[in-house]
Amino acid sequence: RGFEFASHSASHARLTWLSDAAVAAELERSREALIRRLGPGAGRAVAYPFGARDARVERSALAAGYELGFGGVHGNGSLLNLSRAPVYMWDVGDVPLGLRNDSLGALGRLVAHAANRCAVGTSIMRGVRSWVSGVSGARTRHPAPDT
Repeated sequence: RGFEFASHSASHARLTWLSDAAVAAELERSREALIRRLGPGAGRAVAYPFGARDARVERSALAAGYELGFGGVHGNGSLLNLSRAPVYMWDVGDVPLGLRNDSLGALGRLVAHAANRCAVGTSIMRGVRSWVSGVSGARTRHPAPDT
């Protein structure tokens, strides 16, 4: 029993959408920050943002020094893909709804699953914003010649 501070990546990026180098940087920066602030015992675990992980991300987590990885609500039991109980802002009681062993628990798990599926919108909007800023920045730096 207890708790542990786990990494959630440096910028909460959807790691499966990033290049190998970017995944490594996200995981390493986050782990280093935890160790710097909390000491050498920190930084053992990562909870993948949006529960998004694949074999490539898991290999990168292992290479960055993580011992444990938490995906979505359905892990496969490997140490780098354990299931996790999502906790959201509506979980203000002593026990998050999704952990209850009754009909409210089933409802909590259903709502959490739906919320996690909708979270992909965050990743998409960040990507669109980044692309739009890159395009508008490119226009500003390199204006079209007058014709």
